[in-house]
Amino acid sequence: MTATPEQLAQLQAANDQINATPYDENVQADAADLWVDTPGIGTGYECRDYVLGKSKLLREQGFPVPDMSVVLCYIEPEPPLDNPAGAPVRQLHAVLACNAGGDIYILDNRAPQIYLWTDPPYPYLWAQQQIASTTDFKDVSKTGLA
Repeated sequence: MTATPEQLAQLQAANDQINATPYDENVQADAADLWVDTPGIGTGYECRDYVLGKSKLLREQGFPVPDMSVVLCYIEPEPPLDNPAGAPVRQLHAVLACNAGGDIYILDNRAPQIYLWTDPPYPYLWAQQQIASTTDFKDVSKTGLA
């Protein structure tokens, strides 16, 4: 089974709509680790908030909640800011995984197009995936997404 053209269009439209919200490099929400689905005055809007905005939009459109999950991954290595000669570090990043027709698509604020989790546009290291319909996570670093 594979995703239908309608499912792909729905996922792409949600990705496009929420990605239109400007990313806030000076995220003030980080200190309190706030998760919001719409940007608020005086708060930042970063990857986790894009995930929640997309999942809220898809829920409102009838996309099945058990078919969506937050996925945490590590982005490509960057030199540490405080020690340029030190080992590269990878920052944690959040994306939305959506099961459509048995295929898992990723909605990512860093990418304009949705993509299959097996073919990311960046060298992500998948770390944890939300367990469907819960706030718990499981390690997917060796198994991949489900």
